[in-house]
Amino acid sequence: MRLTRANYHYAIRKVRKDEDNILRERVADALIRDPNRDFWAEVKKIRCSKAGSSVIIVNGCCDKSSISQLFARKYRDLFTSVPYQQLDLQGVVADVDAQLLFDSHCFIASSDVLRAISKLKLHKDDGDFGLASDYFAYAGPDL
Repeated sequence: MRLTRANYHYAIRKVRKDEDNILRERVADALIRDPNRDFWAEVKKIRCSKAGSSVIIVNGCCDKSSISQLFARKYRDLFTSVPYQQLDLQGVVADVDAQLLFDSHCFIASSDVLRAISKLKLHKDDGDFGLASDYFAYAGPDL
């Protein structure tokens, strides 16, 4: 079974490698058998039948890295497109600071909470107040 499979794959690789030579031989044989065939029409058929690799251009970007950067920018713009009021965010920070327990042995600041939330996996939320790790991942460090 393994030998048969190996022989099959070897034959496929050989045919792919020799594809152009096989095609040339077939055209030459056809022209020899039927001299009334038009040589240039046969060449035109061959050239038109092969699909060349098309150049992909997306918004003026033509290589893979620039296209991926374009999509990254578009998604970043999409995820940060929801407007928010800076005063509302400062109110949330003030509420968090007011609800934190302070002890002489322990001090927790809102920046500690934000850092901890930012390390959560995406799509995690508190369930009550609508705070989600997704929001803090895209909001940036200026909160």
